[in-house]
Amino acid sequence: MTVGGIPLHGVSWSDTTITGTVQANVPLCGIQQQAQYGGSAARCGELVITAANGKRSIDTVTVTVGGKAPTRLAAGQSIQSAIDAARPGDMIIVPPGTHHELLLMWKPVRLQGVGAASAIIDANTHPSGVLLNDWRLRVVCLFGLAPSGVPDGYNPACGTGWSDFTPTTFNPQVDRLPLEATVGWDATLNGNLAEQLQEPTLMGAYEGAGITVLSKGVNFPSDPFVADIFPAGTTLLTSANCTASPNPFPSSFQCNPSRIDGLSVTNSSQGGGGIYVHAWAHNLEIANNRVYNNQGTLAGGIAVGQGEHPDVYVQGGLNPDPGSCQTSTIAGTALPSCFDRFVNVHHNAVTMNASEGDELFSATPSGAGGVAFCTGADNYQFNYNWVCGNLSTGDGAGVSQLGFVWDSRIEHNTILFNQATNPTTPSNGGGLLIMSAPDTDPTCPGEPDTDCNHAFGTVGDGIGRNLVVNANLIMGNVAEAGSGGGIRFQGVNGSEVSAFPNNPERWYSVSVTNNIITDNVAGWDGGGVSLQDSLVVNLINNTIVSNDSTASSGRSSAPSLLPKQAPHPLPTRRHGCQHRLRAPVGPAARRTLKRRPHCGVPGVPSSEHRLPGRPRRWHQWGLQERFVPDSLQRCALAEPCL
Repeated sequence: MTVGGIPLHGVSWSDTTITGTVQANVPLCGIQQQAQYGGSAARCGELVITAANGKRSIDTVTVTVGGKAPTRLAAGQSIQSAIDAARPGDMIIVPPGTHHELLLMWKPVRLQGVGAASAIIDANTHPSGVLLNDWRLRVVCLFGLAPSGVPDGYNPACGTGWSDFTPTTFNPQVDRLPLEATVGWDATLNGNLAEQLQEPTLMGAYEGAGITVLSKGVNFPSDPFVADIFPAGTTLLTSANCTASPNPFPSSFQCNPSRIDGLSVTNSSQGGGGIYVHAWAHNLEIANNRVYNNQGTLAGGIAVGQGEHPDVYVQGGLNPDPGSCQTSTIAGTALPSCFDRFVNVHHNAVTMNASEGDELFSATPSGAGGVAFCTGADNYQFNYNWVCGNLSTGDGAGVSQLGFVWDSRIEHNTILFNQATNPTTPSNGGGLLIMSAPDTDPTCPGEPDTDCNHAFGTVGDGIGRNLVVNANLIMGNVAEAGSGGGIRFQGVNGSEVSAFPNNPERWYSVSVTNNIITDNVAGWDGGGVSLQDSLVVNLINNTIVSNDSTASSGRSSAPSLLPKQAPHPLPTRRHGCQHRLRAPVGPAARRTLKRRPHCGVPGVPSSEHRLPGRPRRWHQWGLQERFVPDSLQRCALAEPCL
């Protein structure tokens, strides 16, 4: 047994109990609770149990040593009341039992369950109104709105009795994102369906998660509700804002530790999913939880961020306030949005959740049945998680990165038996989806109401720089009506290609290393891995084996869409015309790997590549692509073979 990598002393085992003594040199916690809230030096680390056969625990608890004494829920006390009464950074011990609540974590606290197997949050909203009525009134109160959904008539007495509830005239307790619609959500109407489906709303499509995380992220110099953009002079809160005593922004996650640990979250069905991290929740840790049997709009299990976001900030451009938290010495560089930085999601079991898809992603209802990271989730870590049996009606079933994110890592996860399926539109990415949000809604060919996918939209922002996908097991996943049963890369590169056409070293890249991608299935092609508009994807030292492409999805029956060759387990399709017109002539991407594919078309070997007018050639050991754009006329030509 170890805590934070440090072995325990005097470990003994019985059939029901393991005991040991935690050593004093466990690492210090990354963020310490401020002294003004009673904090002192604390040490913390993941408890890891290793059996004699070498197998390790997946979800245990985070052990904290020292610091302020935790608050233990009294018999019959609600978790929400403990959150409301807590000081920023406090630890709240959630005892065994089933807690029928929808939680709003509106300040940085540490929700510490005694173990996910026994501390359960049941987010079932039945009977009608019992949980949601209070949840909606709390939400508008925290965002600085009256129950009618407008700033006029707001009374901060709505938070009477809540510790560290300190809204001011210009700064509500928690903040929306730039351009996010807030005014107009009438909490007194009990969230009727029409109101949830129309703009503007306040988290209408994402309401009622088992745990919703809200935070204070900016400092407004004037009324933030005058326009949908933030007022001029709005600044991001940073660690420099944590020095004052008392802290003027107690709901800022920059200043105190925050954690959701050792809990089960289940039965959420209103759109928010199991755990929904709205915005500005920097440094949040989500660990050792079992998130299962939830349904969401954007993600069924865990969602960090949301689909609605402003355009990316550009170095040297006319950027609205508050701007990015980063700068660059190179003009034209797209900068991170910094909405949810350094979120660490690890050692969770995310199973049997479903996403109905988010219409914000261009007509294809992209979402993640399991876990979604959206634009602005910069520097996120997704490590050592078990993601199994999740369902999505759009792109991405297991884990998805949807949008523009800087410097993130997906490592040491097990992604199993997730399914992306839709009867009318392509559904890509059964296990893992890496996707840019399109810049605009696409103009679909054919009938005006025909749904179509990302390929018909304009070039988006790309996925951002330096994504690492390392040492994951991706097995048994299905993209039932699309491409990429194991992994789908969709729009990895975007506007940076046209901004720096002669500097490919500035194009966004993905490092895909040491993964096992096996026994996945795609209904179109790319049973193992599929790439679309993804110029710089480095596949190195991966095992990609025994994946199937069935060519049985609905779109494959259209004569104009029939493949010119057998659907391949690892295809790289031609880039969209926008990319082919913007990138320089010459090689821009090269990928090699060793594989043993399967194919669902009898009699035609799937490892065969044929060039127009060339004899058939065999490439048993590798896949290579050269990206050679030319003129607009090329866009009308048949799709080239590799």
